[in-house]
Amino acid sequence: MADQSRITVRRAAKEDMADVLLMIQELADFEKMPDGPKLTVDDLIRDGGFDSNDANGHPLFFCFIAEEISPTTNRIGDDGNVDLTLNRQPMTRKSIGYSICFFSSYSTWGGRTLYMEDLYVQPSYRKLGIGKMILQEIASYASETGCCRIDFQALNWNPAVKFYEKLGAANLTESKSWLYYVFRREDLDKICSN
Repeated sequence: MADQSRITVRRAAKEDMADVLLMIQELADFEKMPDGPKLTVDDLIRDGGFDSNDANGHPLFFCFIAEEISPTTNRIGDDGNVDLTLNRQPMTRKSIGYSICFFSSYSTWGGRTLYMEDLYVQPSYRKLGIGKMILQEIASYASETGCCRIDFQALNWNPAVKFYEKLGAANLTESKSWLYYVFRREDLDKICSN
């Protein structure tokens, strides 16, 4: 079991995108959609605004990453003793969860909104408060950037629904009878051709 004091959540960096891509696939597998993700690490680097050659320079998403930080094994010298020549013990970082979010829309009732596309914690790290730690970072970011709410979707069979509701998330499908729709690429083509 992980020690929560060794878990940190921070904004992701370019170097984290390979781990994020692996966890995106893990989430797709969990959601029973293994063939869904089509992104590459390069796509995430470009779209996350990490590519310094990108003329746009505007990230399309923001990513938060949870990681477990633990000391690496002490180095033993030729004399059989721990080598104390290092000023500090090196640390190992293991990515264990992430969230991707973006500014999604503008509410005519409250202004800017943030959309949480994914919130994922690896199975062996669940029920340790890590999802809440990630969500706290997202909520803090949303507040700092003037968002009036965070929108997201969850599959109705996902056990995380109880977690979200416990933290106060409102199920608008249930409470407001709002339906969520999407126009897919082929629908856009049909609309444009008519």
